[in-house]
Amino acid sequence: FFAATAASSAGFGSQAAHSEEGTHGGEGTIGSAGTSGSSGSSGTSGTGERSTAPSELTPEMLTLLTKYFNPSDKIVFLLSARLIKEKGLYEYFEAAKEMKKKYPLVTFALLGLPADNPSAVSLDIINEFHKNGIIEYWGVSDSVSKILNKVDVMVLPSYYREGVPRILIEGLSKGLPIITTDNVGCRETVDDLKNGFLIPVKDVQSLKSAIEKMINMPIEERIMMSEQSRQKAVAEFDESLNHKKYLQVIKEIFDTL
Repeated sequence: FFAATAASSAGFGSQAAHSEEGTHGGEGTIGSAGTSGSSGSSGTSGTGERSTAPSELTPEMLTLLTKYFNPSDKIVFLLSARLIKEKGLYEYFEAAKEMKKKYPLVTFALLGLPADNPSAVSLDIINEFHKNGIIEYWGVSDSVSKILNKVDVMVLPSYYREGVPRILIEGLSKGLPIITTDNVGCRETVDDLKNGFLIPVKDVQSLKSAIEKMINMPIEERIMMSEQSRQKAVAEFDESLNHKKYLQVIKEIFDTL
């Protein structure tokens, strides 16, 4: 993407203007079939040619790239997850409620499937926040890649114990800065202060602080965070690299037999 001077088709960050296409999204994965869809193994390989960010951005490149990113007062944050409280939904709602008072043009989006679970957050609650203009509920979709083209920052204040959330890997592959918790699985996607912010679990104040830092950050710094996310995706979550590591481990096991 950077080497091609920010071609919008590469899907890095929110890109140019937000389109009306694909305004509903759900959890998805990155697999060998590409970045859209709801199934497949995690990784960053997809169909077509993958763009790789260079190690440095020149001032000229940064100036050019600014027109492909939303201005700070119109940033779009997104939480994508199953609609259960352990994914940090209530913390997100509370932070969004406070931030909207101060930054009314900032968007706090939510997408994901309703859950049949004792800890499910009901659609009645979600629709109430939506109706009051605090969040935008985007529903569900099997076209996650298009959805992420509308987004500037991924947010997942999860305290659910899980592996690396696949939606965060996909956010990295799109070059999105990430705000998430210093929790098992989530922390693996963020180098704190480089491609996003790590916050304590169940800490609304820290979440609000991280969101506000992202809003007030000069756009050039946000672009640099985007570059770091993309580099992390390529370096740590590329499918082909993972396959090579597995094969190497298997070879080493057989060599010891």
